[in-house]
Amino acid sequence: MIVYPEYFDSQMTRHRRISRALAFQNPNAEDIAKIARSLGYKASVEQKHHPAFWYRRRGRVVIEAENDKKSSVIKRIAEARRG
Repeated sequence: MIVYPEYFDSQMTRHRRISRALAFQNPNAEDIAKIARSLGYKASVEQKHHPAFWYRRRGRVVIEAENDKKSSVIKRIAEARRG
């Protein structure tokens, strides 16, 4: 599954996939991949961009999660970052 930093950005109103309470400022792909790895997922960073934000070069994270829904993986990453 592909996860973009925009899914976690507290400054975004569109394209964010979690609540503002779980969102954080200036997310980057490296941090998201590190958190995903700490949760037991295989994660790698690609230097690609979100289709709606072609002018931003934040990267994206490829996560291998066989039986988990994308929404639950994103929420677990956000909750793990909050501590």
